[in-house]
Formats: sequence, C-alpha cells, structure tokens
Amino acid sequence: MIEEPSTKKWLHESGFNCIAVNMPGTTMSAIDLWCKAGSFFEGPGEEGLAHFLEHMVFKGSSELKEGEFDLKIESLGGISNAATGYDEVHYYVVIPSDQLLKALNLLGNLIFNPLLEKQSFDLEKEVVLEEIAQHNDNPEEIIFQRLLENCWQKQPYGRPILGISDSINQITIKQMRRFHNRYYTADNITLSIAGNLP
Repeated sequence: MIEEPSTKKWLHESGFNCIAVNMPGTTMSAIDLWCKAGSFFEGPGEEGLAHFLEHMVFKGSSELKEGEFDLKIESLGGISNAATGYDEVHYYVVIPSDQLLKALNLLGNLIFNPLLEKQSFDLEKEVVLEEIAQHNDNPEEIIFQRLLENCWQKQPYGRPILGISDSINQITIKQMRRFHNRYYTADNITLSIAGNLP
C-alpha cells in the first residue's frame, strides 16, 4: 500500500524557508530553489541584470568549473534548468530520488558561490544580447510587451525581463556581484523539494 504524500514546512537554521512534500514510492524527486531576485528588483541602469545573473550562475562556482554542474547532474540521471520572472528567479533539478542529497549540495554551491569571472561575463553578455534581439524580432512578444508597458506604465512590471540592450551593454561584473550579494540571501530564499525523500 502506497503512503499518502505528507508536507512539512520549516525555517532552516541558515534562515531560508523550506517546504518538502514526501511522496514515498516515487523514483524521481524535484528540487526547486526560489529566490526573490527577479527583474522587479533591478534599479535604474540594471534592466536585465537578474536574467543575466541567472545565466552567469551556470558559468562555474567555488567548486564547479563551467559546465560541470550540468554534467554532474546528468551523470546522476537528472536534468536541470532555471528561469527568471518579475518577482523571482528559480533554479530546479529533477533527479532520481537516491541522488537527491548529492544534487542538493551541487545546486547550493552553484547558486550561492558563483565565480562571476570577467571572461565568461563578456561572452555571456553577447548571448543575452542575442536573446534580446530574437525577442525583439518576434511580433507576439512585441505586442505582449507593449500591453505590459501600457498597463504598468513606468512600474517595473512594464519592463522586459530580458532587459534592454543599452542597459546590458553598460552592466559591469561589479554591479552583478553587488546584485547577487544583495538579493541571494537567506531571507529571500525558499527551497521546495518533492519526491521520495530521505
């Protein structure tokens, strides 16, 4: 007989919120780390910084070389990705349940200790600029962005999450480090896990 899922919420000793849904019998588990660091929190001249930082987090950490996180997660049988919204950025992993703790440690190191090196920063800036250019060539995206601008006027929700090319070109790695230090903090974090938990 399969046990019913059970939910537990608690405050981690480091200060971030945790939500776990134990689902006995499942073979896969999901980790989703949410951070209150979306485009809403960007200041003047920082438009697109939250999304740019999301890209840069995957460019290596204190213990992981660029690309190593994805390779390790895949070698454990999992997948990973991330997304930036207006209010939040979130990083997630779907992993075999018996590899959950390994994946959690890898994800934590990646997010909280990114290298943010100048060479990767300069290369990834071009990737982000290309993403903005593709967005600006899509009629549906343009219409939706105009709708948001008309609804929200000069409020942050009226700005494109990807940012604007002029701002991206001016953003420095020092600004990015300050943004990470300011918002990737325990009181802005919620960790959610679901699956067959140890």
